Amino acid sequence: MVIVSVLLPLLLSDIQAAEVCSNQPADIGFLIDESGSVGLTNFNINLDFVKKFVDDFDIGNSSVKISVFAFHQLIGNGIYFSCCNDKASIKSKIDNINFNSGGENFEIALNFARNNMFQTNNETRDFSLKILMFFTDGRSSIQDNTSLLQQLGVIVFAVGVGNNVQLNKIASNESYVFMMPSYSDLVGQ
Repeated sequence: MVIVSVLLPLLLSDIQAAEVCSNQPADIGFLIDESGSVGLTNFNINLDFVKKFVDDFDIGNSSVKISVFAFHQLIGNGIYFSCCNDKASIKSKIDNINFNSGGENFEIALNFARNNMFQTNNETRDFSLKILMFFTDGRSSIQDNTSLLQQLGVIVFAVGVGNNVQLNKIASNESYVFMMPSYSDLVGQ
């Protein structure tokens, strides 16, 4: 559980103290790379990380809400913030996210987060802290979609796995980029 116990405090340490308040609700979205280079085993490890993440937070309308989607050249299946208000339901829905394989398209994934995931019709809350955690092991061309997410108030963290990862235009700033040697390091295996 390396990322939950060690990396998460690092992720949150650079956010201003006013933003991290124990009683401030947060909408935390995850975009999980399901490209062919990730493979089914690593994809499932990434989903296990998200489930462990869910276990570490109070879940509900007055606390943390979770959204998770897989992506490759297209958006795979997943759940919106409106899906579930308890840990068991979220984890059950995460277990139903299928691996589809394919190439990588970061642009499509970030556009989806901006135009769908972090919209009020999918129960993103106006008063909540908004965080996107983007996981990938690869590269894809990207314009400037992170600044568009930032206009919505979304703080974007990027977690790269392996050596050949492109994250420079994804995270809100360079200190929100984290590199892991392998997917198994996400869950401390």
